[in-house]
Amino acid sequence: MLEFGTPATDAPDRGEYQLRLCRCSWRIEFGDELGAGEEDSDDRIDAAVGSLDGRALTAVIFEQPSLSTTFTFGDARLITFEIYTDPQVDGTEQWILLRPDNQVLAVGPGKNWRLSPADQT
Repeated sequence: MLEFGTPATDAPDRGEYQLRLCRCSWRIEFGDELGAGEEDSDDRIDAAVGSLDGRALTAVIFEQPSLSTTFTFGDARLITFEIYTDPQVDGTEQWILLRPDNQVLAVGPGKNWRLSPADQT
């Protein structure tokens, strides 16, 4: 889970947004350098994710039709890649974003997405 934004009012040790990567492949890049990918060692992943700490989210780009997504943090990028495309299969979201307004944005499978109250997910 990746947390970002200002600290949550009910839990100051957490960010107001929480991004949960679910059923997708992913990689982190810094400028023209590769930081880590989902199959790298825990140490490499921890270092790359730690390097995102304190950076502001500056852009979110969705690719069509897959909704593979690039989250940009200045010169750093977290890139997700769709691995499930069948909309008939439940529980195959690429990623889920928990928002401070108690809404949840779920992306995937395929080109499907939904925004719903947190208590209805």
